[in-house]
Amino acid sequence: MEIELCAAEANREVAVLRLSGRLDVIAAETYGPRIVSEVKQAEAGLILDLDAVDFISSAGLRAILLAHDEAKAADKPLAVIRAQPPVYKIFKIASLDRVLKFFEDEADALQALWP
Repeated sequence: MEIELCAAEANREVAVLRLSGRLDVIAAETYGPRIVSEVKQAEAGLILDLDAVDFISSAGLRAILLAHDEAKAADKPLAVIRAQPPVYKIFKIASLDRVLKFFEDEADALQALWP
């Protein structure tokens, strides 16, 4: 798995974390703390771009939930964008589509959460 951090194009205060590969137990143990850390460091909030994630395990879901909890505690929005259908299905099965905010793309997330 790889992670790339950048700023949102339309709002430089919002961090975008692009994940790629498999978000399995090994990746969650390795990168989960970094995801939470990026939430803490983001000025205005975080967007998780899952476009290149082709698999997510329960450990990966937990890592994202920990980031969500950190964002909520810091009163910062957290959005998930571009989750591919097989990955989104896992969130839906776990009923996490009711907890996390999912958007088609960065522009939609920015418009909804950072007007």
